[in-house]
Amino acid sequence: MPEKNIIVTDSAVIEGASKEHKGIVSRVIEYFHQSNKRQLTRRPNFAPLGGPYYTSEKGFGIGLVIAGDYSTCPSDTLLPTSNVSLTGTLATKKYYSVGIEGTHVYPRDTRRINYKLDFMSFSTYFWGIGFAMDNDDANKTKYGLFDITLSSDYEWRLAHNLFVGPAIEMSYTNAHSITDYDLWEGEPLRYFTISAGVLLQSDTRDNLTGPNRGHFFELIQLFSPRFLGNEDHSFSSTELSYNLYLPLWKGGVLASRFHGKWTYGHTP
Repeated sequence: MPEKNIIVTDSAVIEGASKEHKGIVSRVIEYFHQSNKRQLTRRPNFAPLGGPYYTSEKGFGIGLVIAGDYSTCPSDTLLPTSNVSLTGTLATKKYYSVGIEGTHVYPRDTRRINYKLDFMSFSTYFWGIGFAMDNDDANKTKYGLFDITLSSDYEWRLAHNLFVGPAIEMSYTNAHSITDYDLWEGEPLRYFTISAGVLLQSDTRDNLTGPNRGHFFELIQLFSPRFLGNEDHSFSSTELSYNLYLPLWKGGVLASRFHGKWTYGHTP
């Protein structure tokens, strides 16, 4: 009788051995591969994203985002996904920033909370106050700016895609390393502001963080009166945003964005 070669393997042993010999690159690739298959739960599932970049204002830098998504009702497949992101950026032109931002969507999408907290420090330029000063390049002077901004809003859904609610913003700015104080015309170099107002949104996006279709319209009207602690002057701001997403082909989306912010009164 001819001999038979019988090979017996233990899949658990082989799998365990292969994991022991995987390098760091293979493990990172496997992590991202498995993260795309994860199930949505009530607790955020985090994944890191990052890479180098260049801008004329910041120079060469590297950014890192640790993004997490979750659901307040995982069984509801039509409920928009809530999200939270931790961000960090470091660039060559004395720029760094760290922050956290996200959107919390309540069950049945009856309410939403948006929040954002940023710490930034960078080197920038100042031309003076008013159009005549800003229009003269000879006034260009360098200075350092440190900024902390916290903004948040609480929205109720009025209709299918329409939301409205109160909004608040707190900001602290500190100008330093100034080479020409005359351009500031006696304005304070440190300023703390508290603003409150109302927010209106129309949102038909199919995804809050990576939309393929739909639009996003947002109007934020904030007031910064003196009795809220805004130094000796009061001012107001109006912020308007409109984003439109049109699918072109599978995996291809045309995205457009309009954004403007206007302030009036004695703006710091």
